[in-house]
Amino acid sequence: MEFKKNLTDLITIILRNWFSAILSLILAISSFFYINTILENIWAILGIYATILSILISATYISAQVAISGFGSKVWKNYSDDGYIKFYVYLFPSILF
Repeated sequence: MEFKKNLTDLITIILRNWFSAILSLILAISSFFYINTILENIWAILGIYATILSILISATYISAQVAISGFGSKVWKNYSDDGYIKFYVYLFPSILF
């Protein structure tokens, strides 16, 4: 019974969304002709994200360095307890490798 109910639900979903499915199929087939342009755009977007991420990391480390030089090395304990700093100091370098 459960299989029959799931099958009827699937059929109703397909019947309700047939136009979107056909349009998606047409767009997917036509995108093969422009795959190089699509890949170039994806690489450009990834480059923008990498630039923004590097600016955030630089700002984080610079602010930590300024705080340490101004208030002493004990302030690093406050920075190391922050989740945002932990991500960039510990987790982010491990993502790169």
